[in-house]
Amino acid sequence: MKLVSRIANVQATRNRITHGLWDWEYATPDRVRASTFKPSFEFAEHFDFRKLLKLSDTIGEINFELTYPKGKTQAWKAVGEEMQAQGFSMSRDFALMITGKNKSERMPPHRIGEAVPLTVDDHEKIRGILARRSRSRKRKK
Repeated sequence: MKLVSRIANVQATRNRITHGLWDWEYATPDRVRASTFKPSFEFAEHFDFRKLLKLSDTIGEINFELTYPKGKTQAWKAVGEEMQAQGFSMSRDFALMITGKNKSERMPPHRIGEAVPLTVDDHEKIRGILARRSRSRKRKK
């Protein structure tokens, strides 16, 4: 019942954002207004970044609770099962380590989020490692 109440509380605001007409005023350009003039739905509500972000977080939390009613444990289990179904993957650090890119003099150390340039030889090394890994997993089953 608590979740149903949260959904009902956020529904009106979500509908105003989704279906309203948007405008803003020169005096307050950091705030926008959603409104409508339909007789049975007439409203005008101001929004700023924080208010929109709070609504977004609330909707995300509700979505999480609907998707994973048993909480974080259920979510982590689902992520693990999905990763297992997709097959083997590797971290960026591991790819750098096995290709020797992390010790290369021709490149500075990489930061999280940066692309790692890989050569054709690197791709072949990675394919070989993945193929061996896949074969060893199939033998274990």
